[in-house]
Amino acid sequence: MSNKQENILENVEEIENQNPNISFENAALIIGVQILPQSESSLDRCVILSGGIKGEPPLLSSCTLTELLTGIPIQETLHKLEETLPKIIETSRNRKKAKQQKAQNISKRINTPQSSPENRDNKSTQLTLF
Repeated sequence: MSNKQENILENVEEIENQNPNISFENAALIIGVQILPQSESSLDRCVILSGGIKGEPPLLSSCTLTELLTGIPIQETLHKLEETLPKIIETSRNRKKAKQQKAQNISKRINTPQSSPENRDNKSTQLTLF
């Protein structure tokens, strides 16, 4: 990936993280098309479509190459994505909050010195000669 593409992806992610009201119209959507090889039993090639947002599992669907060329399967994928995007974003935010909370809990445990039983009793069990 080129440096320019990486910068664009970082900017999109930054905008999405800052905007709590992400909608279908202003979210960066990822659409994937995978055209599988033609099998001996089928005359038409199978296509797998995926759609989603970065960091979340995509919605998957399949069709044939002939159907894909009509554009209808892509429209259907976008429509499904538009319907489920609020739920996907909410799930993503909940996952991020849980991850941050877990990290904070871990850092609290690390920063809080735990007293060990050895440090509580400073009585010496050694014999002294004086």
